[in-house]
Amino acid sequence: MNKELHYRWEWDFKSPAEAMWPFVADTNRFNSDAGIPGVRRSEIKTPGTERLTMNVAGMTMEWDEAPFEWTAPRRFGVVRNYHAGPVEKIRVSADLEPNPGGGCHLVYQIWMTPRGLLGKLVFPIQMKWKSYPAFNAVFRKYDAIAQAGREEVIAAASVTLAPGAEARLAQIGRALRDAALDAELVDLLLDLVRRGDDLSLMRLRPYALADRWRVSRRRVLDICLHAVRAGLLVFRWDMLCPSCRGAKGVAETLSGVKKQIHCDSCNIDFEVNFERSVELTFRPNSSIRKIDLVEFCVGGPRITPHIVAQQILAPGESRAVELALEPGAYRVRARSERGGQHVRVGADGAGEAAFA
Repeated sequence: MNKELHYRWEWDFKSPAEAMWPFVADTNRFNSDAGIPGVRRSEIKTPGTERLTMNVAGMTMEWDEAPFEWTAPRRFGVVRNYHAGPVEKIRVSADLEPNPGGGCHLVYQIWMTPRGLLGKLVFPIQMKWKSYPAFNAVFRKYDAIAQAGREEVIAAASVTLAPGAEARLAQIGRALRDAALDAELVDLLLDLVRRGDDLSLMRLRPYALADRWRVSRRRVLDICLHAVRAGLLVFRWDMLCPSCRGAKGVAETLSGVKKQIHCDSCNIDFEVNFERSVELTFRPNSSIRKIDLVEFCVGGPRITPHIVAQQILAPGESRAVELALEPGAYRVRARSERGGQHVRVGADGAGEAAFA
């Protein structure tokens, strides 16, 4: 049996854990920023896991990825069991804790079981000379962005606009301003299309942009719709699973919105409710900039940011989980099952609750 390798890295950040969590727990974004190759979903269906593949240095790595576990905004972890490639198994965990003097402390750990001589030789070098420097640079960048308060554009390392795009962008900018739209928002949107990385642009959500820019949601939706007419953006209708809120179907027109969709992640079929499960999203027009639609992680905590905790329990297992919940309504549910138990959290409520 191959010996498991353990790597433990620690950082202190000036930003509090609550500000760092949206960055650290966005594993899709983090993997992209750290230079980890994109992943592909396999046609093979495995109960309770996701079969994924990745090409690294000419080698194909294939694995079953268990659902992530997390308690926001403190901890997440995941287990991957590999079928092909120089590694047998990887476990990852990240823990954020407040520092007494302010800011927070991150402990990031990786347990890796290499397969064969290649894995034993390559991975220690990879982790020391490539992974750690990349992770360190990315986490430091996130800390700087979190301290700034207002999230800036996460710029791509390099951007290739379509031929003649700069002239069209200038023309579109003038047209949007002439339509009496907010000049500052026009500039923000144009800057995002010019400089943002593909991950930021592949699914632009107007309300999320408005919250990020700290402006009216209606104003951002309005400018996005005008940008479609001007040729800057195109839109589509995303059909969202009511449980995980992931986009499980897309349509370019309203007539293409299906009445029923299946969610592989939750293993449920659901009726599409236009008010609750259809979202209008945008991306740049390919005549301005072509966006590569690549996934880097399919199941991290920020894929479903409305879920504050996810735990994987074996049959008959029990577990105590401590959560810092804001007042409001919550639902406790089991994967692959509809419904759940509803809970309302308030200042005068009980300090603990049990579910079975």
